[in-house]
Amino acid sequence: MEISSSRMARLATSSAPTIKAYDATAAPAWDDYVRRAPQATFCHLSGWGRVIERVWRHTPHHLMAERDRQVTRVLPLFHV
Repeated sequence: MEISSSRMARLATSSAPTIKAYDATAAPAWDDYVRRAPQATFCHLSGWGRVIERVWRHTPHHLMAERDRQVTRVLPLFHV
């Protein structure tokens, strides 16, 4: 697989993503990312996670990736 020179330049200048556990203070950034993500649904929003936690009492273990202080991916997880 060949990587274009422009892609190589972007990779060389970008910082590595940081994976971290979600906490409620990240809800606005999480939801902003979800609203912009073309394949996301309302089920990915932080509020829906609170519904799952409160109604079914499933323990959340959400993860998020950040690059340069911007959310780049979200992974809502629950222990069922």
